[in-house]
Amino acid sequence: LGDAVRAMGFVVERDLFNGDIFNVLTTNSTVREIVSMIQAVIRGTEISFVDNKIMNQLSYEVANRKFCDLGFEFKGRLETGIQETLLWLRGGNAA
Repeated sequence: LGDAVRAMGFVVERDLFNGDIFNVLTTNSTVREIVSMIQAVIRGTEISFVDNKIMNQLSYEVANRKFCDLGFEFKGRLETGIQETLLWLRGGNAA
């Protein structure tokens, strides 16, 4: 969440409102990588993968290079983002 907020400030400060599209993401992770990290945070979580054409159509790579080329540096970590999201979903306050 921190990178997203910082990215919005970056866009405003540099007046990047020219209709261009930027991928703002700390990292491009696979579903399997994200699930693995969730399982590390919530011990005992069981997740089953299904072979589904629709899921395969939704999997794609997103690159943040264009946004980084403007000078933005992502500082977040996927593990931290997952922990903060789970805390928020549980009704806590993420830092």
